[in-house]
Amino acid sequence: MIFPVPFLSHMEVNHLGVSKELKDAEVAENINAYFRKLNEVKIALDEHNHDIKNEIVNFFSINGVFDLENTFSQKGVYDSDSKNQILNHDKLITLKDDPYFQGFLVNFRMWTENLISDGEELINVNNV
Repeated sequence: MIFPVPFLSHMEVNHLGVSKELKDAEVAENINAYFRKLNEVKIALDEHNHDIKNEIVNFFSINGVFDLENTFSQKGVYDSDSKNQILNHDKLITLKDDPYFQGFLVNFRMWTENLISDGEELINVNNV
């Protein structure tokens, strides 16, 4: 079941009050559990985005991975030719042995797996 956005926004803010009014304790707990999980996903996404924006972008910049000429061209973002992309692949490959980059990749992989798992859980609950 898909709920309209205003309903979800109201429930997200007021779910504790709404669930206290319900006579069925199991339904009330399911509502609370759903919104706890939704909040966990939002926090994880925020942290995930922070890592990308503040950590890896700075790391790439310091290590010369960005091709500034392509970054500011019209074709640089989605061009299939690696010579026209915003990342210099040759420089990126040289970072594969960097311990900081390896740690970032492991962290990124764990966060991604967690987000996928939590997202699937929320999707499954919504499909009941």
